[in-house]
Amino acid sequence: MRRGDRSAGQVARDFDLAGTAVRDRVRQARVDAGEREGLTSAEREEPAALRRENRPGAVPEGRGTTLTSAGSRRRAAGGGRRAG
Repeated sequence: MRRGDRSAGQVARDFDLAGTAVRDRVRQARVDAGEREGLTSAEREEPAALRRENRPGAVPEGRGTTLTSAGSRRRAAGGGRRAG
């Protein structure tokens, strides 16, 4: 598992990381590049994104509060006070 002139263990020591963390990243990079079988990063992210989206009480993307130019909060979907 050498790429270039350093092993995963050497890279881990150089950056004060766990060797398994570096090996896992290298393995995932090889999957993403199509050099190894497994789920790509995008395929791994999809279920997590769906769980976040379907979490009870979750606000759909783009429907929360936003800051107006004056810095006050308003509802993004309809915002502000109603005339009446």
